[in-house]
Amino acid sequence: MQFQSDERIAAEEAATRFYKALEFLGVMLDDIHIDEPCKRCAENRKIKVCLGNLHVDDVERYAENLERHAVVIEKYGRIFESLSG
Repeated sequence: MQFQSDERIAAEEAATRFYKALEFLGVMLDDIHIDEPCKRCAENRKIKVCLGNLHVDDVERYAENLERHAVVIEKYGRIFESLSG
């Protein structure tokens, strides 16, 4: 029986939040996973969240989605600032 460390649980929770946020913005990370350091080097390394391998076409499409959402967020941020200022 193997128990998960607090660091592993925190990494999984962060990865899940990150995945869901990107999925909402139209970015799909099908190969996202947790990568633990090997036993030999565990003292010097921490758990990593790996985003997987992405095709260039997918990265370009994801970048377009994120840029489009960033423009909208920036626009509404300026509107909010003008209303509250």
